[in-house]
Amino acid sequence: MTDLDEQAREAYVLMQQGRFKEAAEVLPLLVEAADAAGRADLCARGLTWLGHAHLQRNDLRSARAALRKAAAIATALGESNGIEAISDLRKAVGAKAMQASPPHLTETALGQACAALDDGDTASGEQLALEALEQAQDARNPRDQVLALLALARVPGRAESSIHKAAAVADRSNDRNLVTAVAHAARAAGVLFAPKVF
Repeated sequence: MTDLDEQAREAYVLMQQGRFKEAAEVLPLLVEAADAAGRADLCARGLTWLGHAHLQRNDLRSARAALRKAAAIATALGESNGIEAISDLRKAVGAKAMQASPPHLTETALGQACAALDDGDTASGEQLALEALEQAQDARNPRDQVLALLALARVPGRAESSIHKAAAVADRSNDRNLVTAVAHAARAAGVLFAPKVF
């Protein structure tokens, strides 16, 4: 058994014992070592465990980040079982996010994105808006998806594509308020599209 495999076994034992705080501390080291050794399979497994550990500790943002990386690696490797397990965990993260008490707007990625864009920090605003969009998609929340896309529309070069995507989400939701919000944003940005007629 290699040192890496031994590290993985120890991390697995921590997860099995429910020692998620300790697991969350050692797993990034395993992932880093696996990456350096070219062990993409172990990287994906370590990131999946890390996402699970963060989920159990209610650190949903870190869980999403770890699972997003794990999904990318598992997809590249064509590991269907791994992809399915990661997908289940991402759904669990989304479900837990919906159960949580809604944080104050400035504590959310969407609120921070809007604040950054208001301050002229386009790079941070774009990154936070993308994070907010992913969170909304995981939670299957059309309202927040539309709001995140409209925030992205404020980033130079993203207006037209983001507004059209927001319009599609709003149309599917059958929410008149969302459709109206997208129509207003489109007019302000000079983007032409045919809004849904109720």
